[in-house]
Amino acid sequence: DESVKKIVLKNFRKIQNEDNVVKFIEAKKYEKDKENEKINIAPKTTIIVGKNNTGKTTIIEALRKLIKEPNFKFSDFNFGYLKRLLDSYTKKNFKEEEIELPYLKFIVTIGVSNSNEDLLTNIVPFMSIDDVDESEVDIIIKWEVENKDIFVKDLEDIIKKEPENRKFEKFIELIEKPYFKIFYYNSNDVKIKEFP
Repeated sequence: DESVKKIVLKNFRKIQNEDNVVKFIEAKKYEKDKENEKINIAPKTTIIVGKNNTGKTTIIEALRKLIKEPNFKFSDFNFGYLKRLLDSYTKKNFKEEEIELPYLKFIVTIGVSNSNEDLLTNIVPFMSIDDVDESEVDIIIKWEVENKDIFVKDLEDIIKKEPENRKFEKFIELIEKPYFKIFYYNSNDVKIKEFP
């Protein structure tokens, strides 16, 4: 059964860590439960259940952006995450290999079967040896800095030259510049060269 099984979000809006796994029910399981009268929901309905202020809208926005228009802004980053990053930059000597650059990360798990050759053709680049016997494949999507050298130089200028009360504002402006791009990785964190 080919379907999205789950999505994991990191550093996106309300969600900071990878402990937030959102699982999706399979259509076949829904039909089976409906026959057994365990659920009474129209078949064309999508429901996200959760307490108030837990990130239901965040999940919908992440899916919408990933499917429709993978172009993220400063406001898509978790505020606490950006604040901690900026604090860490001010406490370190500036060397690119020592700093974590801002990024958003999404892991989409797809259920696969050998019966759908079109789907298999599209996801083969994401499969590793470990995935061959599995019924699921992880597609890792990162919104990250494309040219690290230029970004780090501009970031270093902010840290060294801006007054303390302007650093965060300038950091936000830096994130709004077109330094970021969508990159795709397989489950072994190997970048996929081309993907639609």
